[in-house]
Amino acid sequence: MIVPGANYGWPAIQGNEKKGNMETPLFHSGSTTWAPSGMAFHKGTLFVAQLRGQGIRAFDLENKTHKQVVSGFGRVRDVFIIGSKYRASYFR
Repeated sequence: MIVPGANYGWPAIQGNEKKGNMETPLFHSGSTTWAPSGMAFHKGTLFVAQLRGQGIRAFDLENKTHKQVVSGFGRVRDVFIIGSKYRASYFR
């Protein structure tokens, strides 16, 4: 969640590190990268297309958890919501 005027500290802090008045992120990828591309928000969940992660990751913003919900399709460029389901565009 981006707050206007907040200091997110990069590159002084990364991941869960804390320093002074700097904000830590709700989520981070650790030592790997997800290479996020497109995003869609639906009923409290942020769906993020992943180029490097080659799938879609779902972020539950209320519970502050995340999980891979789609994999095995190659580099996913975008995710969008149609009705109550998500769809993706990808390339191999």
